[in-house]
Amino acid sequence: MDDLQTRLARLDSCVVSDALDKLGLTGVAPGISRLSTNVKLAGCVHTVKLEAANGRLANRHLCTGAVEAALPGEILVIEHHTRADCAGWGGILSRAAIVKGISGVKAAN
Repeated sequence: MDDLQTRLARLDSCVVSDALDKLGLTGVAPGISRLSTNVKLAGCVHTVKLEAANGRLANRHLCTGAVEAALPGEILVIEHHTRADCAGWGGILSRAAIVKGISGVKAAN
């Protein structure tokens, strides 16, 4: 493995994606399916509906407000149908949800 591959292998894919976004570079890998389990959740739900930016710029990640608003034991449901070329949830937000004690996150179909 060359030096760049070795360095990239030590990074989380979300960190690389965020760095590419900040630099204005395209690094999307479309067609990757989400992974889920058959675990059933019950509790208070916070819903988030993501939509195409249509030229608007966000000053923070789209789902950070939902993580901040949720209490331990609550559930986030994310609807993200308008874009197939980017992710609305990843490893960084998953880690934040775990630290916060959120019971689960579900992508709405």
